[in-house]
Order: sequence, then C-alpha cells, then structure tokens
Amino acid sequence: MKSKNNRYARGVALLMTVLLASGTVMTGCGKKEEAPEEKDTSILVETVKPTIASIELDGEFIGTIESDNQINVIPKVAGDVTATYFEEGDHVNAGDLLFTIDDTGAQISMDQAQASLESAQASVETASVSVQAAEQNLLYTQAQITETLGEVDTNQMKLENSVASAKYALKAAEENEALAAEQFGMARDDYEDLEDDLDDLKDDKERAKKYADSLATIKKNYDKIVNKEDNARELITISDADWDNADKRRTAANEYIFKMTSGSASDLYTLGVMVNAAKSSVDSIGSARSTLDDNKDKMKLNMFSSAIGKETAKNNVLSAEDAKRLAEKMLQDYELYTKATILAGANAQLAGSIQSQVAAQSGLKQAQAGVKQAQAGVEGAQLQLDYTKVTAPVSGTITKKNVTTNNMAATGNVAYVITAEDEMNIVFYVAETVMREAEVGQPIQVERNGEVYQAQITENAGVADQTSGLFKIKAQFTGGAENMITGTKVKITMATNKADNVMTIPVDSVYYESRKAYVYVMDGGKAVRTEVETGITNNTDVEIKSGITKDSEIITTWAAQLRDGADVRLKEESVDD
Repeated sequence: MKSKNNRYARGVALLMTVLLASGTVMTGCGKKEEAPEEKDTSILVETVKPTIASIELDGEFIGTIESDNQINVIPKVAGDVTATYFEEGDHVNAGDLLFTIDDTGAQISMDQAQASLESAQASVETASVSVQAAEQNLLYTQAQITETLGEVDTNQMKLENSVASAKYALKAAEENEALAAEQFGMARDDYEDLEDDLDDLKDDKERAKKYADSLATIKKNYDKIVNKEDNARELITISDADWDNADKRRTAANEYIFKMTSGSASDLYTLGVMVNAAKSSVDSIGSARSTLDDNKDKMKLNMFSSAIGKETAKNNVLSAEDAKRLAEKMLQDYELYTKATILAGANAQLAGSIQSQVAAQSGLKQAQAGVKQAQAGVEGAQLQLDYTKVTAPVSGTITKKNVTTNNMAATGNVAYVITAEDEMNIVFYVAETVMREAEVGQPIQVERNGEVYQAQITENAGVADQTSGLFKIKAQFTGGAENMITGTKVKITMATNKADNVMTIPVDSVYYESRKAYVYVMDGGKAVRTEVETGITNNTDVEIKSGITKDSEIITTWAAQLRDGADVRLKEESVDD
C-alpha cells in the first residue's frame, strides 16, 4: 500500500512540474505590445451650476393718466361734534386732527369691555388651578396604579417562577430518566461489546499468529537464498552468473523480502523487527483477552445497577409532572380571576381621574375663549373710541367743511372735502390671471415719450369691467410725475408672474425635443442628456422644477457633436490633464 502512495505522489509532482513549465511559456508568449497613444477627441465645453434665485416674467400694458384730487372725509361713527380744527382754505397734512366727536358713550363701552376682560382673565386663573389639581390627582392615581400593577406583576412572576421551576424539575427528571436509560443501554452495550471483543481478540490472535508465521517463513526463504540452496532459486528471478555471486544473491534476497512484505521491509534487519513485533502482538492480544475475562462479571453487575436506576428516574418523572400541573393551574387561576379583578379596579380608578382632568381642561378652554371674546370687545370699543377723532387721510387743501361744533355728525355724510396734492393716478386693465398676481404696493414701470417713471399699485378691486371683461388696476407715481397730463396714454411694464428662491439656469442651455425639455450634464467626463421640468422663463434664465440638483454641472456650450455619452472636458483643462 505504501508503494502505491509513493508512486501517486511522484506522479502529482511530475504533473505540477509540467503545468508550471507550461504556465511559464504561456506567460512569456502572452505579452502584448503597447498600443499607440490615441488622439483626444473630447469636446471642449463650459459649465455652470444651478443658481437659487428669484425669477420674474414681465408683461406690458397700456394705461391712462387720471386725476383723483377730491377726497371725501366721512365719519365712521355718529355723534355731537365737540371741536373742529380747520376751516375751508386751510392746508392740512396727512394725519392732522380735523374734528372730534363726543366720546362719552364710546368711553363707557370701553370701561365695560375692560371689566369683562378682567372677569374673563380671573375665570382663566380659577380654571388653571382646577386643571393643576386634576393633573396632580391623575399623577397620584397613576402612581397608585403603577404600584398595584407592580404587585400584580410580582405575584405573577412568582407563580411563573414556580411553573418554570416545576418545568425545570420535570425536564431534569426527564433528562435523568434519559440519562439512566442511556447508562443502562451503555452498560448493556458494553457487556455485549465485551463479549464481542473477546471473540474478536480470539480471531485477532489467530490472525496475528498466522502473520508471525508468514514472516518467519519469509526469513527462512531469505536464508535459503543467501545460502544458495537449490530449492530457493525458484523463489526469485536471477541469472546463473548472479546466482553464483553472493552479493547478487543477497540483493535478490532483499528484493524478495521487499516484495513479500509489500514494501514494508527491504532487508533482513527490518524483517527481523517485524517478526518480533508480530510475536509481541500475539502475546499482547492474549493478555488483553485475559483482562477482559476478568472484567466480564463486573460489567454484568453494573448493567443490573443501571436497570434499577432507570426505574427510579421514571418514577421521579411522574412526580415532577404532577408538580408542574399544580403550578400551572395556580398561575392560570391568578391570571383569569385575581389579576383581572385588580386590573379592572385600577382601570376604573384611572378613568375617573382622566375624566376629571378632561373636565378641568374643558373649563380652562372655555375660560380662555371668554378672554379672547372679551379682548375682541376691548378692541372693538377702542376702535369706536378712535373713530371719535377724525384725521386727514391725505395732505392737501380743505375745499369744503360740512360740520360745526355742537352739531350732529352723521355716518355716511361728508364732513370735509380735501383736494389732495400730487394725486396723478394711472389706470389700466388686465386679464384675470394677471389681476390675481397683482398686489397693492407692487412696483411698476411707466414709460411716456421715452421717459421712464416709477409707480406702485394702490388699488386692485378684483371686479371685472362689464364691457371688456378685464379687471381695473389703479397705481400712483412715487415721484417725478409733474409733467404728466390727464387723459394721456402710457406704457406699463410689471411682473405678471414671479417665483422666489427657485433653481435657475441659463435659458440657452435648455434644449427641446417633442415639447420635452432637456439639458446636458457633465458627469465623469461624459455629456449626460437629462430631462428637466421647467417653470417661468425670462430673457436670460429659466426655472428648473425637477431633473437636476444644485450640484449638477450644466453644459452651456453648444456644439454640433454634443450627444448623450459624448466625451467632454472643460475649456480651461489641458489635453495632458
């Protein structure tokens, strides 16, 4: 067997040598020649990143200059006039006090509103105290319930531990039973194995004796070959000349040993060692058999003891099962009856505390609502009180006065007429979509005869003209309109749509195909075609709603070769880069 393994190892070593040699040759033959350097054909481009900015879309309209000089001052409350401060022909500034109305009734209403507010605020304080008391009561109830639930959990844990202990005791008993059964089986198997081993040793001794005898025969044949006995020549293949040579015979005798021992021995010395080992093996087997005979009775007694232990462990399992059933029944009764009763009482107690808290919070909200109502009453009373002092809405000259001291001023009747200064208005009409975007105070640009003026919207009533269906917008100049003539036409430019803090890119960097917008993004030296959703567009920029991010490198350079996937590089980069 050893010679076969040696031959296999030598074959594997030879195969590895051939493979390594082949790999070396293949490696040498597989070397590639260096390719010539390719010419850079990438497109030179410039890029920008999106900008977060505001963008406006302007519209142009035709307006008309109108004069609106007459301002009617009408009181908002009725009452006796207590004093007037300007007469016809006097000049007033915006905010000057024109006249006062008796404020006795308004002052009484203010005092009543203040008293109602103080009462409502006191109610809020009382309701707040009630809420705090209800919250503290709820916290106390929750603490009690927590303690009760803790006791419930503790008792349940004790019962669960009892069940677990019973299960553990049962499992231990079952394991002991299994162990006892296993020990009994092992003792029985050991006894049976002992008998089998005795039989095997008997057979082993016979085989060992035969093996020793065969080795002795080989040694005898070796001696015959060396001593040149005639019948020994049949044991080997040797020429006449070599047979007569003692060294050749000895070499042939060693080869005979090597052959007959299957390579285990190659000379007389090694064979002698094997003969002695075989004889020792025969003696050892005989000694081992005697020892096993001595242990046979002991193992039989051990097998009987294991059988008794097995029955005892089985009875322990039955006792542990009874204890486990009792512990489980006690835990089940606690969970179904005792625990349920305790939890129901705790829930009822908690529900009562929560109900009290909700009622207190509801009372607080009602009181707070009363405060808001009272504050509204104070503000209304203050407004009525303010209305008793009538001021000039604009600067200008008083052209008519219709009120006198100690006479009644009525709501709806004109008390003063003021001709305002620099009241040159621009009136123009727009579509509904523009009207909805226009805001009072929004700046506009007015152009006439090549001159540009600034103005702002002062009125957007949101009412359509019955004839044209358009909506009227009124604006005023913010200065420098002295040369304007009433009735003349002017060109108005204003923002009709606006988007604040949006992503924008140059309008020339956006392309369109089948009504779909797209841009080229520089990514990893490639031009990547990317579809985008656009919004407002003016002459320079376009709003981008989706498709790119603030870090995208947008290609702004146009090139006929620019395609999706084309190689690109920045203009400031050199070819070596």
